[in-house]
Amino acid sequence: MSTTPQVSATSPARPSAEAIAPLRTLRVADPRFDEILANANDAIISIDESQAITLFNRGAQRIFGYSEAEILGQPLNRLIPERFVARHGGQVRDFAAAPEASRMMAQRGEIYGRRSDGTEFPAEASISKFRDRDGVVFTVILRDVTERRAAEHLLREAHNELENRVRERTAELEERNAQLQLEIQERRRAETRLAEQARELARSNADLEQFASVASHDLQEPLRMVASYTQLLNKRYRDRLDSDADEFMGFIVDGALRMQRLINDLLAFSRVGSRGKEFQPVPLEDVMSRVQTNLRAAIEESAADISHGELPVVHADATQIELLLQNLVGNAIKFRGDARPRVHISAERQPGAWQIAVSDQGIGIDARYAERIFVIFQRLHTAAEYPGTGIGLAICKKIVERHGGQIDVVSAPGQGATFSFTLPDREEAPHGGPSAAH
Repeated sequence: MSTTPQVSATSPARPSAEAIAPLRTLRVADPRFDEILANANDAIISIDESQAITLFNRGAQRIFGYSEAEILGQPLNRLIPERFVARHGGQVRDFAAAPEASRMMAQRGEIYGRRSDGTEFPAEASISKFRDRDGVVFTVILRDVTERRAAEHLLREAHNELENRVRERTAELEERNAQLQLEIQERRRAETRLAEQARELARSNADLEQFASVASHDLQEPLRMVASYTQLLNKRYRDRLDSDADEFMGFIVDGALRMQRLINDLLAFSRVGSRGKEFQPVPLEDVMSRVQTNLRAAIEESAADISHGELPVVHADATQIELLLQNLVGNAIKFRGDARPRVHISAERQPGAWQIAVSDQGIGIDARYAERIFVIFQRLHTAAEYPGTGIGLAICKKIVERHGGQIDVVSAPGQGATFSFTLPDREEAPHGGPSAAH
């Protein structure tokens, strides 16, 4: 049989060549062995010293595709690929001269057989020799390992593919790990920047607190003196000065008072974040009662109709929520036009939040200014038309943002306005029922 470089594989157990060497003697001695030999799955082939085939069992017929009548007496070369014929003949002769009685064929490689149709197949085989009265008899036991070699090939391919995947996955993991390391470094840098910003914010808050202290005391004291002495001057010298002087002193007093209001409002704006209280459950029903009490004079003077639906309990700073609603309701009363002001407060549940709306039927706002009105000191009207400093809605926005919500307005000139803001729904419990207050 032919040889090529061997691929190591473990073959299933098969009868040894030594056990089948004296086949001719056994067949004569025990005819039953002839049936066993004939039905073996492996190919069992005997040749004489001239390498002519003298035994060809059914396993050999099935594997090689020859019938016994076709092959008996034929040279063994018919079962060997042509490229290995010369070498194989020499190997058989060398084995005949060797002292051992059997050997595995092609111990350092596979052997190949050739079928009747010329196709080749890999095989495993062993050869033994036995000398009888007619000379040396060689017996080969051969097994077709095509399917096993195919399975081994598929296994090697699967193994190689798995190794490739492992390498690719390892490379991906290494790349991902490098990215994670970069992200960790960037996060650490961001944390460092954030810590620095926090320290800067703390310094800024301290400066703001210092400013608030100055604004609430030192800056207002000169204004009070200007207003007081101007009023005293006007009282003492009213009859000695002309009407222009009286008007000028009125301007001075009015300016001083407006400056005091600006300082107070600015102080309130600065303290929204720095002087806020801890959040706790706040019933908006109770808040609205306090708001209406605080605005009683404006409500009575304008005959305002203030009503509200069912209001929830929100998780908030009670003092700031009261200031928020008071500013919104107060604005609704202030910007009423000629008609009797009607203001309604409602609440609507949204995913994860409550939306509170304050609606009125006042003069309304052009949509172009819907964002401008929340900027500090931004006014759409003169102080003569509607008094105030223009800081109320800026305070409202800052309060809502401190609570993690948003505030906006839907309005049109002459069609009223609806200011709505959201409060995250951390703890909620409906409180009270629909009510109206006048």
